[in-house]
Amino acid sequence: MRRAGHSLAELLVAGALFSLIVSVAFGALDMASRARTRAEGRLDPRKANRALLDCLSATLRRGNFVYTGSTIAFGPRTYDDLPDLERWGDSLIVAIPEDDPRTSAYTLVGVYSRPRQRVDRRNPAASEVVLHTVKGIHPATPGLPVTIDFSALPAGGTRVFDTYSVPQFIVLSSARDRVGMKVSFLREVPPGPQVSETYSTEVFLRNQ
Repeated sequence: MRRAGHSLAELLVAGALFSLIVSVAFGALDMASRARTRAEGRLDPRKANRALLDCLSATLRRGNFVYTGSTIAFGPRTYDDLPDLERWGDSLIVAIPEDDPRTSAYTLVGVYSRPRQRVDRRNPAASEVVLHTVKGIHPATPGLPVTIDFSALPAGGTRVFDTYSVPQFIVLSSARDRVGMKVSFLREVPPGPQVSETYSTEVFLRNQ
């Protein structure tokens, strides 16, 4: 009676085929993972810039006063590049009336850029955008945010957008009720070409 089994040669061939299949499968997965990583690398700054513009648009629509021209120390930064009428600036401070009708309090939102805290060796000059927010601020003269004392503000909170860009702002009307903004970024993502994009929008502030 013949016993069922496999010769050593058959086992070696089967093992080699199995190793080849596994190697091909892992190679395909690695290529797919690398392609996805490259795609995400190209898209992430775009998503961050769009999210930033959406956030800033909503913030400005709620605001009723934009600080212009002068140098203001607010939170962790001194804002010496604020926009003005028909002049671009790289930072922004806006005052937003709080919803409680029993108080004349404001929320202050500052927007500025800084070098990325996580350095990208291929893009060492890349920036990120910070939103600094302080709530419950009462102007010296109720209803006039221009009279807020910035030297006596409490600590606030921050939100960071990994945009690889420096935003720019401009006041488009003498009434300071219309603000333009744009963000442009340039990022090198190997092995493909540089990725660049510009987004811009205009926003009307709420009535005072």
